[in-house]
Amino acid sequence: MEDENVENITIAKESITRRIKDKEVYKRSFEAMTNIIYKPKSIKGKRKCISRCLCASSTLSDGQEYMKKTRLMAAKKQGLSKETEVTALCDSAVNCWEIAEF
Repeated sequence: MEDENVENITIAKESITRRIKDKEVYKRSFEAMTNIIYKPKSIKGKRKCISRCLCASSTLSDGQEYMKKTRLMAAKKQGLSKETEVTALCDSAVNCWEIAEF
């Protein structure tokens, strides 16, 4: 049974993580990552649309530091606390799980 006093937050790492080719001809491509943070009670309607969510994204090559920072900021704005039960929806990529873990 779910405790009604505990907030729930879902962090969905979108499958929008893509390699983007740099404008410079001889530079290697880089990765763009996106997180969507929302409370399950924000899912509304017949089509199950998310009525309120926050997004965090980054294309920086900094070992995911900026991505982790913005993801945490977005989760706090959604009400993250020590009592929050977090669900992370990730693919099998290591970088996805590194971002999802708090």
